Amino acid sequence: MRSRRAILFGAITALAFDAALLGCSSDKPKAASVTPTDRDAEPNADATPSKDGGRDANDAADAPVDPVIDAGPCLDDKPAPTDGGAAPVCPTSGTCSAICDRIVDHYKLGVAQVAVTCILKLSSCSIPTDVMACVDGALGRACVDSTSKGYCTPLVKACDPNAGGPGSSIDEAGCESFANGFSSSGRTAFATCLQSKIDVGTCPTEVVACADEIRQ
Repeated sequence: MRSRRAILFGAITALAFDAALLGCSSDKPKAASVTPTDRDAEPNADATPSKDGGRDANDAADAPVDPVIDAGPCLDDKPAPTDGGAAPVCPTSGTCSAICDRIVDHYKLGVAQVAVTCILKLSSCSIPTDVMACVDGALGRACVDSTSKGYCTPLVKACDPNAGGPGSSIDEAGCESFANGFSSSGRTAFATCLQSKIDVGTCPTEVVACADEIRQ
């Protein structure tokens, strides 16, 4: 996996890639055959798949829980079920006030709710990386949006003809993982930022600045 800053939306693509990899690797490797005298053998090492393709109950109980996959339903423009369906309420003052307002404006309701719930647990919003971690966590649960590809493709190609290649700081998958969680206002804000970099020819090197800006 590429480093956090090597590609646009490094944090969010890392979450998405981890989830995809874990989701596609549900079966544990089978242990080597052991003799009855091997007292260290794992009781369920040779558990066979059930008729529906899954493991037996004992094996499932030992499976690791992935926080992205098992965090609940994906998030879209509906209220997040885990938040009681209430719209996010931003404070009227303090370091989180303006940041909270921007999150509510730039992201779909469910994504915004989870991100806001997270930032309001911070002692303050004065540390950008803490805020971005909250946004990234919510974006990692955004539902796939069929319109994200159409939004991203022209932006990505215009930003960097080498998009996704060696040394590039942007790719299609990374852009789409962000666009999935954007509200229409968020898409406009991000596209405007990228276009300003495209216009002056600095997008390939400054694209991460746009990603950081939209996440705080």
